[in-house]
Amino acid sequence: RALRVLPSLDAVTIDMGPARFASPAQFPRALDRMPLAAGGATFGRATTVSMGNPHVVLEVDALPALDDAARIGRAIEHDAATFPQRTNVEWAVVRADGSVDVLVWERGAGLTQACGTGACGVAAALVRHGMLSRGTTTMRLPGGTLQITVGAPDASVWMQGPVRRVFAGAT
Repeated sequence: RALRVLPSLDAVTIDMGPARFASPAQFPRALDRMPLAAGGATFGRATTVSMGNPHVVLEVDALPALDDAARIGRAIEHDAATFPQRTNVEWAVVRADGSVDVLVWERGAGLTQACGTGACGVAAALVRHGMLSRGTTTMRLPGGTLQITVGAPDASVWMQGPVRRVFAGAT
């Protein structure tokens, strides 16, 4: 893996590794734009993807309200038959300008402001299904914006985002 710090942009670019759509240990029942029902809701376009950790991407027309996302995210995370290692959940809305709005339920943590592996998994799933073109896409998460680059199948997914110093220790 590689990490490139871009000081002039106050950004960092990271090689996140390839997206994997078939990971039997994580997903005994892989979903490839298939229906998924949980928490009193049904999603017609769910895709499982591993970025080293398990994710399920839900293509939706609008992001859910936070209370609904919490109820549904918890139910999906703990669906042991589909996700024996539990899973992260991302709702994704492709906007007319080609950017993507993402809401994240992180396994073991709940609703979070952002998730790098989640944003990469969303981009890879949307490229796989022709919802996005290969190349760089802007992902808008509650905690900020990331640029995700998806190339050829089985190639690494790259993530770029802002960085800032928040702590300096004694040497």
